Amino acid sequence: MPPQRRPAAAPKAAPKPSAAAATARHAEIQSRTGGASAAAERIKARRGSQQHTDLSPDLQREVELLKQRENKTMTYVWIVCGVLFLAAGGVLGNTLYQRKVLDDKEKQYQQSLDNLLSDLNHYDALKAEDATKILEIGALSSNKELYKGSRIDGQVAGKMSQAQRTIDSATERKDLLERLDQLTRTADGADSQPMDTIKSARRTGQDLADKASIMDDDFKTRVTTAREKVDRAYLTKLLKDAKDKGQTREALTAFTMAEIEIRNALDKTLSGSKDPERKTWYQELYKTLLSDSDAAAVSVFNQGTVDGEPWKDALSSESEWLHSDNLVGFQVKDGQLHVVGPKAGSGRLGSMSVGDRLQLKDFVAQVEFTPIKGNANLYFRVYNRMSSSESYSLNTMGKDPNLKPGQTYTMNISAIGSTLSVKFPNTDVPPFEEQVSATKQRFGSIGFELSEDCEMKITTFKYKELRSNKRP
Repeated sequence: MPPQRRPAAAPKAAPKPSAAAATARHAEIQSRTGGASAAAERIKARRGSQQHTDLSPDLQREVELLKQRENKTMTYVWIVCGVLFLAAGGVLGNTLYQRKVLDDKEKQYQQSLDNLLSDLNHYDALKAEDATKILEIGALSSNKELYKGSRIDGQVAGKMSQAQRTIDSATERKDLLERLDQLTRTADGADSQPMDTIKSARRTGQDLADKASIMDDDFKTRVTTAREKVDRAYLTKLLKDAKDKGQTREALTAFTMAEIEIRNALDKTLSGSKDPERKTWYQELYKTLLSDSDAAAVSVFNQGTVDGEPWKDALSSESEWLHSDNLVGFQVKDGQLHVVGPKAGSGRLGSMSVGDRLQLKDFVAQVEFTPIKGNANLYFRVYNRMSSSESYSLNTMGKDPNLKPGQTYTMNISAIGSTLSVKFPNTDVPPFEEQVSATKQRFGSIGFELSEDCEMKITTFKYKELRSNKRP
C-alpha cells in the first residue's frame, strides 16, 4: 500500500483587524481624505505636483464609499426635516382649527347671554304679570346653567330679586285687602260681638294701619273707619263689663283697666283728631266711667274697709323714695326723713316722691312733719309731670303762709275716687277737700316739690294702698 500522505494544512486565514484597528484605519482615511471633497482636493494637488501618479484602487474605493455614505446621510437629514415640517404644519393647522372652534363657541355663548338678558329686559319687574314671566325665565334649568357665574349673573339676579319683591308686594296687598274686608264685616256688627272677637279685631286693625303705607288712600280710609267702630265697641264693652260687676273690688279692678284704655283713647283723640263729634264721644264716655268708678270706690272703701287695710311705712328704707339730684340733703335714718331743697339762688325746684312703683290710685296716708323753713307743694297721684296732678301748698313764708316754721303737724290725706281731702287735726289749719278734675292725673305717687333752701323733717309717713294700677 503506498504510504498515506499527510493532508496539507489549510492556509491560515488572514487575521481580522480588531475594532480598534478598523476605527484607527477609518480615522486615518478620514483624516487623509477629509471626506470625499477633501480627498479629491488632495489627489488633485498631488496630481498637480505629480502628474503621472494615480490613486490606488483601495483608496478610490474608500473615497467612493465616503461619498455614498455622505449622500445617504444628507438624504436622511432632508427626509427628517420634511417629516418635521409636515408634522409642525399639521399641529399648527389643528391648533388654528381648534382655536376657531373655541372662538365660534364663545361667540355663540356670549350671544346666548345677550339674548337671555334681552328676554328678561323685555318685561317690567314692577308689574306683577311681567314679574311672574321674569321668574319663570330665570328659573329654567337651561338658563341657570347658562348665566350662573357669567358676566350677566348679577344683572339676572337683580332682575329676579326685583321681580320677587313685586310678587311679594302684590301678594301682601291682596292679603291686606282680604283682611280689611273681614275687619269691616266685624266692625259693622261690633256691638254684638264677644269681647275676644273685638280684641282680635283691634289687633288686626292696628296691624293693617301699620302696613297701610303700601296701599292707596281708599284702603287707609277704610281701615280708619273700621278701627273707630271696633274701638268704640271695645271701650263701651269694657265699661259695661265693669259696671255689671257691681260695687265690688272686682268691679274696681275692671274700672281701673277701663279707665286706662279710655283715657289713652281720649288723649289720642284730643291731640290728633279734628272731628268734634269724635272728641265729644270720648269725653262723655270718660266722664261716665269716672262717675261709675267713683261710686264703686266710695261704696267699697267705706270706713270699715279702710280701717282693716294694713299700713305701709314709707320711712322704713330710703329705697322707698325717689328724689332729684339737686337736693342739698336727703336722708332716711332711724325712721325719720330729713330733706333740704336746692341751694339758694340756683333757680331750681327739687322733688321727692314715694309710691312710684305702685302707681297709687285710691289711698289714705298719715304724715307727721315739721317744716323748718321755706315752702313746698304736696302732689297727689304724680305720674311723669307734677303739674298734671292735684296739689296742696305747705308754705311757711311768702304771701299766703299756712304753716308755722318749727311747728310739728299731723296731716291726714285721703284720695278715694275723685274726692281728695287734706286735714290737720288739732290745729287751726283749715281742712282742704276738692273734687279732682277729669283732666288731672288719676294714679301715681305722693310727691313733694321743694323750693330753694326749703328744709323739712318727717318723723312719720305711712299709707294704705287701697287701689293701684298694679294691683292684680
